Amino acid sequence: MNLDESIAIMDLPVRTYQSLQKNGIKTIKDLLKSKNRLKNISGIGELGINRIELFLKRYKLNWIEQ
Repeated sequence: MNLDESIAIMDLPVRTYQSLQKNGIKTIKDLLKSKNRLKNISGIGELGINRIELFLKRYKLNWIEQ
């Protein structure tokens, strides 16, 4: 599977996924690039951040430095 496809981030919980979509984060690449602003996106919060981290670990991806 190509991890840059938007379909991959659909594995995240619905509320987190919807918040990401509303903020233009549609692919894993976008997600990794946006790590510094995730906490400021309404609807994600700490629980959402933890779920995103678990999601990335499942795909064996690390947060990248911006």
